[in-house]
Amino acid sequence: MNIANCHKGLIEIEFMVHGKAAHSASYKSKNAILIAADSIKSLKMKVEKHKHPTLGRTTINLAYLLGGTLVNSSIEKRLNLVPDRAQVTLEIRPSYPKMRAKMT
Repeated sequence: MNIANCHKGLIEIEFMVHGKAAHSASYKSKNAILIAADSIKSLKMKVEKHKHPTLGRTTINLAYLLGGTLVNSSIEKRLNLVPDRAQVTLEIRPSYPKMRAKMT
């Protein structure tokens, strides 16, 4: 076993996905939760390619997900509606030294 003096970093990302609400039987909707899930999966595949010889692979954690329909400024569960909002918090533990969060 080797002793190393290093640690993974921490990047927290919070974002809101906007879809399009419609009755759950309609094809005119855009499910915000599914859009968020696809985005998270894509990001996970990209960040996990980075690997450090001591720290291992960069990890991503879906720490929080709230999805539903926006009603009176809050997200609510409505079973007959396709969700138009998804609030997400991700935690990325980069092992790649050059991986940085960039505010836009």
